[in-house]
Amino acid sequence: AAWFYLHLDGIFIAVTVLCPLLLVGGVAYREKLHADRQLREQIALETKHKELSVHLFQMLQCMLPASLVVTFLTNPEQVQAERVDEATVLFILVEHFDSITRQLSPEESLSFLNRHFERLDMICEKRRVTKIETVGAEYVCAVGVERADVEESKQGGHAAVLKRLLLVALDVLDLQHNAVDEPIEFRMGMHTGPLVAGVVGKKLPRFRLFGDTINTAARMMQKGLSG
Repeated sequence: AAWFYLHLDGIFIAVTVLCPLLLVGGVAYREKLHADRQLREQIALETKHKELSVHLFQMLQCMLPASLVVTFLTNPEQVQAERVDEATVLFILVEHFDSITRQLSPEESLSFLNRHFERLDMICEKRRVTKIETVGAEYVCAVGVERADVEESKQGGHAAVLKRLLLVALDVLDLQHNAVDEPIEFRMGMHTGPLVAGVVGKKLPRFRLFGDTINTAARMMQKGLSG
């Protein structure tokens, strides 16, 4: 006890000096923890935004030609449309689809259609042919409507890109003839000519073709024979 009273002044001074330092250190530590937590949250948010951006880009690539996706994202107010002097459109119809679906449930009907449309997707991707849309049991694709095709046509004429679409038609016939487990018939129609191509809509945007060329191709399919 005597030692304590002898050193009381020194202890008081030490406590007086150390307490503010401890308080400052504690505040600094809490601020560091808060800053670290904010940094982690910011990194996580930026990572999530990047993942969402990639997902959005991939979804838009399923709706629009790749050459138009960036423009649509950076300048959505801009009208994207151009006149194409020469393009070829191919309509492919799943023949007798209505009679087939009468024997199937709704889920089975859509599964049937999706299986065959996915095969057509793979064929078009393999041949570098642009998928335009599906309407009911119809599948529409074309060449000469994308910028890369237009440039290729300038170099070698429209025949340079048309041959890829003709190969798609042959692949479709092979798909029909080799469909042993699940028989299917296709009816096709094709036409070449000028048209207007562009993006329609901001909600669920779609790449669309307009003009007599696409209408004539549709009529050729309607008047055609399966197989």
